[in-house]
Amino acid sequence: MSDLFRLPLAEKYRPKCPEEVIGQPKLIAQIQGLQARGGLGGRAYWLSGRSGGGKSSTAKLIARELADDLNIEVSDARGLSIETLKDWERASRLFGLGDKHGRAFVIE
Repeated sequence: MSDLFRLPLAEKYRPKCPEEVIGQPKLIAQIQGLQARGGLGGRAYWLSGRSGGGKSSTAKLIARELADDLNIEVSDARGLSIETLKDWERASRLFGLGDKHGRAFVIE
């Protein structure tokens, strides 16, 4: 059985590139503008809005621009602890593995 059949629908149909994001033209234009001016790395992004507005999808797109999937940490804000944040801080000082050397941390 293919992995596509086992994925939750939100993951199965999540946009794979900025052009696939629907209903957020201003946000996508801002992200593409930042990419053109030197890249997305070395910044923190705060995405807010109503439920189902594409915040998580956009955050994951930004993360994938900077890091390989192995170097992307995703966590629910309710599950965060001081120890987790300290671990992430230590990890952020290291280069990531893979073709992209960045690391990304997404808090949902």
